Amino acid sequence: MPLLLVLLGTTAWALLTSYYGWPIYLELFSHFQLQYFVASLGLLGLLLLTGRQWLAWIGLGCCAILAVVQILPWYWPVATLSSQPQPALRVLMLNLHVMNEQVDEVVALVRQEQPDVAFFMEVTDTWADRLTVLQDRLPYSSRGARVENSELLLLSRLELNDLEVVQFSRYAAPSLITTLDVAGRSLTLLATHLKVPVRRQSFQWRNQQLEAMATYLQTVSSPVLTIGDFNLSMWSPYYRRFVQHTGLINARRGFGILPSWPTPGPYPQRPKAAALLLAIPIDQCLVSPGVQTVNIRTGPAVGSDHRPVVVDLALEQAANP
Repeated sequence: MPLLLVLLGTTAWALLTSYYGWPIYLELFSHFQLQYFVASLGLLGLLLLTGRQWLAWIGLGCCAILAVVQILPWYWPVATLSSQPQPALRVLMLNLHVMNEQVDEVVALVRQEQPDVAFFMEVTDTWADRLTVLQDRLPYSSRGARVENSELLLLSRLELNDLEVVQFSRYAAPSLITTLDVAGRSLTLLATHLKVPVRRQSFQWRNQQLEAMATYLQTVSSPVLTIGDFNLSMWSPYYRRFVQHTGLINARRGFGILPSWPTPGPYPQRPKAAALLLAIPIDQCLVSPGVQTVNIRTGPAVGSDHRPVVVDLALEQAANP
């Protein structure tokens, strides 16, 4: 019976934090749904060892609830575009971490992946200078979104049209907005890095920025791509409200959960077991209906506490007049 109570409590806690975790200390625990599910499977295994069939059935029900509500939707296939998609646009994003010194590894990653757009966060002046070696592949650059002593940086094969540095709310970190011409179609790109919500104040600032971003995105008529370190997962109630207001679709749909933070190190150093235990998907790629995710995956660790995220997108062809 104690095992069953723990399993029931785990299931209730997972759903409570995900759907009603508006206070900071609940929301912080909403991101670990995969861990709750794995723990519930372990508890189910222990219940099976008791030989009490009715306990096992209840435990199986708890596991099924978490699987169907929180985990499996990210693996279920999604509908493709009705018309033949345009050639894919490849985007790479990476929170570098300000203490990361593995420049050669990052440059090699970009050359290997050959993205059309690369978005970097926590870029120091030294990093920005070193990344100029990629100009032969990504000639268009954005420098200027200053975040404390680091910045956001877009490198692109495509011209960055109507580039803006936008601060969505008073205490929000700056974001980048630009328009890309992708196979003759305009795509609005919003690249951002939201505050780390570990204190009540920064928690409020992150949520205020999400609200302001949602308000802005509702005014955009062209297809939208929103990328960045959101410092929240798909299971947060604030994330859920954001996508409800904007109508954006997470590129992970149909491809899995793909945790992007943390890595074992080296900044800060973590045991591999701890990194695996804490692994959550906080680097987000959200697209408008009409933009198809061809593929999305995380890349290898390159000195940051985040893994790179690489996504291939295709835009639906414009209707003939």
